[in-house]
Amino acid sequence: MPAKLYRHCFSAYGGEVKRDMYERAAGRVAAVLEKRAGLTVAPRVIWMHFRYHRRPQPSPAETMTPTRAEFVLSGLSERQKEIVITVARLEMISGVQLRRLMYDDHLSTPEAAQASSARDLRVLYFRHLVYRSYAEPERVALGPGQNLRMLTLMSPARHCLPFIEESEGFRPPVVWSESHLDQHRTRRILEANEHLLGLIEAARAGPIEIGGSRALITIRTANWFGPTQSEIWFRNAVSRKVSQVRPEATVGVSLVVPDRGVSALLPFYYAWDPGWRSVERLAEEIHAYGALRLARASGRRFPELEDQTPLLVVVHRDARRMAAVADALRDRCRSLSPQERPLVASTDQTSLRAGGWSEPVFSDPLDEQAPRRSLIASLASAVPPRVTKGRLDGASNLACRPRELPRPTHRQLRELKRLAAA
Repeated sequence: MPAKLYRHCFSAYGGEVKRDMYERAAGRVAAVLEKRAGLTVAPRVIWMHFRYHRRPQPSPAETMTPTRAEFVLSGLSERQKEIVITVARLEMISGVQLRRLMYDDHLSTPEAAQASSARDLRVLYFRHLVYRSYAEPERVALGPGQNLRMLTLMSPARHCLPFIEESEGFRPPVVWSESHLDQHRTRRILEANEHLLGLIEAARAGPIEIGGSRALITIRTANWFGPTQSEIWFRNAVSRKVSQVRPEATVGVSLVVPDRGVSALLPFYYAWDPGWRSVERLAEEIHAYGALRLARASGRRFPELEDQTPLLVVVHRDARRMAAVADALRDRCRSLSPQERPLVASTDQTSLRAGGWSEPVFSDPLDEQAPRRSLIASLASAVPPRVTKGRLDGASNLACRPRELPRPTHRQLRELKRLAAA
């Protein structure tokens, strides 16, 4: 098709002209296709084609000097700075998910939330604090009720590094172009975000009943970290190797029960099983959390967790997949002592959406006879009493610090294997 008509439709969808103008442009493209190629295409199909070809965000050409960094951050509101920090923590989030997380709870209508989020994000895109990319929604299962023609994805951009390093103390992975985004990794992160957002919205609905008392549950954005910040490398005391755990998220739940005077922060690791990995590989990854518990290495990334190992919450694609992983995990952990076994609670995504916080939908994959528990009961039972009454109260925040044990090189891994064999 002619480049002039293509650019006309492309810029029209980008919001630079009015709706009736890009409808006429789509009609002109349909007329050209019918005249030159003999194809009959509806104007709306042409419009949808150009809608899926949005303009990628260009990479910044300026060198990031201290003066430039001060200019980029000047005039930002507290809400916009919080967005930059949240995107850096989570590594990736869609525009709809960010609106639900940070705008829907205090704005009266979805239209107001959409307008406010678009206004704030436009400034962050222009200053290259957040990188904007796009994905087709049919490749991401975001649950029922969402009919989206295009997902707007947000990742940390180049100019946010000085601000995040100074305020948060870690260096997030930045995105320079859409070629840096992996499709499977993007899908896993977005689906995990969707499950956790469902829990956050269920907690906003009001208090829940726990043992006859009303409990308030909150997940603050300061206590939600994505896969890169949750990654932990540690020395496995059993295999004498360098092992790794990398959940989709590390989350801290603030639990307050006014009647009983309880205020605690209940942390947990969140793992999402989309179903494309083998059962044996997933069971091996869950088994590594037992070695993490034995090494007490959670404090390497989160100093507040130095004296405990959070519960691993695994959400499977369906109940059949959950049963297969539980059988494989029991075979692996049969010879381990109770202190060496991982702390795990598993469920499927359908039960998670229906059960929320208070319904008993979580089971222990290592104990077939154990009764099912609710999510909040599973979290409370996994936290030692000394921690519940200690410094981690409901107002505490988790702090992510740089990795103390560096990621081993291939040469170091070969040397560790040689020493283990000797």
